[in-house]
Amino acid sequence: MLQSIKRKCLQSIAPTALYVLLFFSILFICGMENVIIAPFMTLFFLRLQKDEFVASTVLKSTFIYIGIALLAYVGMLNIYLCAVINFITPFIIIYLFLDEFDPTNQIPHVLAFSFFQMIPVEIKDLPIRIGAIVGACIITYCMVLVTRMMTKTGSNHTLQKLTLQGIQEMICQLDAVIQKNYDRVSEHQIILFNISRDLSKYIYGAHDTLVFNRSNSQHYFPFIIIFQHMNHLIDDICKNPKQLTQDTLLYLEKLKNILSDTYKLTQINAMEQVAVKLIELADETEIEQVDINYNLVYLLNYMSTALMDLPYKRQVCSFKSLCSQSHIWYYLKSNFNIHSFRMRFALRLSIAVCPITTLVYFFNLPKGFWISMTVMVVILPYWENTLRKIIDRVIGTLVGVTLFAILYYLFPNSIEQMIIMVIVNYFIYMTRRYMFTVIFLTCSSLSINVAVLGADHLFTLRIIYTLGAALIAVIVSFFVLPTNHATELKNMMCRLLDIDDRLLDLLQQLFQNTGRQQNKRDMVLTSYLVSERIENHCMMAKSCSHIYIRKLVILNNKFITDIAHIHTLMSMQQKERIDEVSFKALLLELKTTIKVMKDMLSDKKYSKLYPELHYHQIYDDVYINGKIIRIAECLYQMYDYVHLHINNN
Repeated sequence: MLQSIKRKCLQSIAPTALYVLLFFSILFICGMENVIIAPFMTLFFLRLQKDEFVASTVLKSTFIYIGIALLAYVGMLNIYLCAVINFITPFIIIYLFLDEFDPTNQIPHVLAFSFFQMIPVEIKDLPIRIGAIVGACIITYCMVLVTRMMTKTGSNHTLQKLTLQGIQEMICQLDAVIQKNYDRVSEHQIILFNISRDLSKYIYGAHDTLVFNRSNSQHYFPFIIIFQHMNHLIDDICKNPKQLTQDTLLYLEKLKNILSDTYKLTQINAMEQVAVKLIELADETEIEQVDINYNLVYLLNYMSTALMDLPYKRQVCSFKSLCSQSHIWYYLKSNFNIHSFRMRFALRLSIAVCPITTLVYFFNLPKGFWISMTVMVVILPYWENTLRKIIDRVIGTLVGVTLFAILYYLFPNSIEQMIIMVIVNYFIYMTRRYMFTVIFLTCSSLSINVAVLGADHLFTLRIIYTLGAALIAVIVSFFVLPTNHATELKNMMCRLLDIDDRLLDLLQQLFQNTGRQQNKRDMVLTSYLVSERIENHCMMAKSCSHIYIRKLVILNNKFITDIAHIHTLMSMQQKERIDEVSFKALLLELKTTIKVMKDMLSDKKYSKLYPELHYHQIYDDVYINGKIIRIAECLYQMYDYVHLHINNN
């Protein structure tokens, strides 16, 4: 408990220092009308701290913030432009820049838009505002570098850390198997699965091609496959404990020791020694069970290659690394339908913000932009999350106004109000609960306004506007293109099945030599992230079939991993070794099964399917043939769990 409080106190120092630095430097250099940059830039800093690719993220965000400032300026020219800009801008921010796997990352951008309209500037002062944005981005970038130097976290730190944690979990699994402690094995399998998901998040984040094709994080992708192969290998061993002969246990003990050495050597970047040890061990593999033997050989050789390819130096980001093909058209096309949560959220926010901001502008309400700011912040993609945030916002605002009224009574001086602002900002970054964050945000906002404008009607306006914004947010979220977790759960399950279907297409393309490794990598990464969203939606929707969803996700992970493995092996061998007729027949049967599952989830009519697997000799390699049969069995089990999920909801 004390360690947690101490850690939060230390972590709050950097954002507080940045906020104070930005606030007072912008105040004295660019004027009071631009200090609004400090709050959302500090929030941007908190996100940058977790970003492995800071330079290109800052560059991209600088242009985005400048664009938002220009749009906000245009929106304040007249009432017609106000209506148009306040519909278009929230839509653009959500539709183009929202990360579907982190549906809160739009908040710094919408805050910037709201703040720039809250305190508009004349055309002659617009260059000063743009200069303040650029300067604030540079200071924020420097602060990230300083904090990383002080905490000794270099480039690719998180990816390296997760990779080492994964290797450690592999060691723990082997130790649990040797001890025949199968409950402990399951615990470490879950941890390793979650590490693979976290790796997927960071690698996926590196594929932001709107500005730069900027990362060498693809070198960490093989470890996602390695960790899941390890999970499936250990799972196969534990299902048949009779396989654990004395010779097998001795070999697993040797493997554990080698991985322990690998863990230590990897920490000091001794990659060549690691590769030699793993290859030597692969040559010694002689386990009676053929599948396990082949799996181990593949795993060790793959791991040795992956470790040798690890980048421990960051490639410098330059304009030569500009990507040749932007993904912007892909996003426009893939999400341009009314069922896309990105499209629905973008339209919902625009429909909410446009009339409110236009009315505020028309009636020139004092501090009226507090309403639109609150609406932008509290409306989230899913109804349940929005309702929870609205409740926290209202309670936090009421408590915050009351607390600040007491502080204002005790410390009415402007200098004292600035000191209060600094102190409460420190507490903002300490707390993780949104309600407490709102309490301190309210105190901070009121302290700035009181210091500059005085306290007349501010407390009353803050409460009235917050209650009004909360009511608007509830109405809009419930009636305008509502999206809840139960609906999105089905959508994400269909999307996961789409990825499965596309991976089967890759196997079909082996006969035409049209499959691309990059496509496969992107699909595997996305499948991990989608599976996490499925479990989150299931939990938030309080689905009674959570156990079936969890088993479905684990089975799908095996399915994805094995298809990627089969594709790699088959692409290196002669196509004549495949019984093309039997193989295509099986793939057709699997694709039909996927279509039936999607029909079930989409509430369409479907014929109840009882698939029967015919164990043909599809491939003349026993190991690959077994893997092909395994993916079929895995998919049929997934069918059962989808059917159980539908029947229980």
